[in-house]
Amino acid sequence: MTKWQRTVAIIITILCLSTILARIFYPCLLVDQQTIWLLALGSLPWLTLFFKKFNIPGILEGETHDRTQGMTEKPIPPNINIPLDQSKNTFSLDAQKILATLWRYQRQHFKDDTSKRWTFVVFPNATDYPSYLTGVAELLKSGLIAVIPGNYQVLLTDEGMNYVQNHKNDIESYSNIYAF
Repeated sequence: MTKWQRTVAIIITILCLSTILARIFYPCLLVDQQTIWLLALGSLPWLTLFFKKFNIPGILEGETHDRTQGMTEKPIPPNINIPLDQSKNTFSLDAQKILATLWRYQRQHFKDDTSKRWTFVVFPNATDYPSYLTGVAELLKSGLIAVIPGNYQVLLTDEGMNYVQNHKNDIESYSNIYAF
C-alpha cells in the first residue's frame, strides 16, 4: 500500500468510525443497517492488504492490483568462458544443438534486444525428444538455459546470452539445429 493509499484508507476509516460514534453518543441515532454498512466500508481499504480477490455473491466482486518496481537496466551477466570444442569435454552435440537453435532464432526474432527471449520446446512424441532432454539437462546444470515451468519452453539465461555472444562464431557455424 502506497503512502497515498494509506492516507485515503485512514480518512475513510475515520469518517466511518466518527459517524458510528456519533450514532452511539446520540441515542436518537440508532445502530442500524446503515451503521453496519459504514463499518464494512471503513474496513474495506484495510482488507485489501490481506486479500487479492473478493466476491460478495450478487453484490460486489473485485480484485486488487499488485504494483512492483522493476529494474530499468539489466545487470551485466558474469563472463563465462566455456570452450565449445568437443575435444575439451564440454558440451555434448545435443546441448550444442539447443544452444545453436536458441541463438539463431533469438537473433532472427529480436536482433540485439537482450530483454526478450526466444523460446521453444520439443514434445515427447518427437523422435529427437530423448536427445533434447539430454541437452536440456546439461545446459540447465551449467546455468545457460532455463525452463519455463508452465509450458516447459527453454530459453537462454543472461549467462547463456553472454556465453553465446562470446562464442558466436562457433555456435553460428553449427548447422544442426531444430527447425521451426
